[in-house]
Amino acid sequence: MSDPLLPDPPAAADPSAVFDGADVVLDANVLLSLYRVSATTRDAWFEALDRLHDRLVMPHQVAIEFMRNSDSVRTSLAASYIDLINEIEKLPSRPAAIFGGGRHVHADRIADLRATVQPHVDALLVDLRAARDQDRALVDADNDVVMHKVRALYGRRVLRQPTSDVLRARVRDFMDYRLPNRIPPGWKDGATKSIPRNAAGDYLLWAEVLEHAAAVRRPVLMVTDDAKDDWWLKQAGTMSAQPELVEEFARVVGLEYAQVTSKDFLELAQRQLGLGSDRQAVDETAEAAQASENGGLSIEEWVERFDEMYARLAEDERERLLHDLRIAGRTRSWGTPRPGPARFRLVAVADATDDARREARDEALRQALLRVAESHTSSTSTEPPDKQSDEL
Repeated sequence: MSDPLLPDPPAAADPSAVFDGADVVLDANVLLSLYRVSATTRDAWFEALDRLHDRLVMPHQVAIEFMRNSDSVRTSLAASYIDLINEIEKLPSRPAAIFGGGRHVHADRIADLRATVQPHVDALLVDLRAARDQDRALVDADNDVVMHKVRALYGRRVLRQPTSDVLRARVRDFMDYRLPNRIPPGWKDGATKSIPRNAAGDYLLWAEVLEHAAAVRRPVLMVTDDAKDDWWLKQAGTMSAQPELVEEFARVVGLEYAQVTSKDFLELAQRQLGLGSDRQAVDETAEAAQASENGGLSIEEWVERFDEMYARLAEDERERLLHDLRIAGRTRSWGTPRPGPARFRLVAVADATDDARREARDEALRQALLRVAESHTSSTSTEPPDKQSDEL
């Protein structure tokens, strides 16, 4: 066979082959997940990163995103405890709400039920607050163990901030050329982020990686849980680095580039560094990455919150949302964040993607929510309402 007109693009490097000599770049989403996992899993990560200290590199863009989001992620677990405590505190009032009593109707019955429920609620709240106080995964603002460790690991490993001229040129290059031509990474953010500086975030990170690797002449192992198609090529249930990223790295740097998820990285690091396999830490890392990608909630948690919210809607609002859920499977048009009762959000659900794994989860979630909605209403109409509700 004759040689092709164009050579085959370079393949992504085998992560295990470059692990010992590559600089390691952790995306901000990976570092932020350290707030979401248990203290034991967090320690497993710190053990691995300590061993790689001299090869850790943090692009300035990663530092910006990590610092920007650390407070909200750090407080998310504490906020979950607060939400749970608030819900339990409401239980003594539920008999009145269910029986619908006023000053006289069911008054004695409701008072008796409240007296029955209240002691159990009080005991449960004591135990729950004790469990919260003993939860080692909670990170206190005054003793942020994650921030302290990240600063210790990366104190002199954060890349220099690009000058204003360089930053402006990169944002312009992204908006004018890379975004309209769908050149990875970052083009998937163009439709959801209206501020050019924010839309170009992934490319700004990538540009720093290219510049650094070319200067130090070392390959790079990139660790990211950004599952969008502008980072990953997804085929037959597998993911690999987008070929355009590999090709650009080879063209600019002349060396190999490898890319892995946080789960695969922790598993690889434990094996390559002789740390011993910690299956629980690896599995929890995968779950934290998935929860982050899906707005922080499992399907079961989404269903629970949706059930609570849907039960409080007026009939016309139920029909409107039921219609949205039914047509979503055909139009794939849902998922736009919309405010709802009890701070409910349809967040990060079914944004148009070629990722078969996320599509399967989105459809499973849609079907689960649809079953909840249909269990609450006898309406079979799928005609869209005349106007959208302010509540949804």
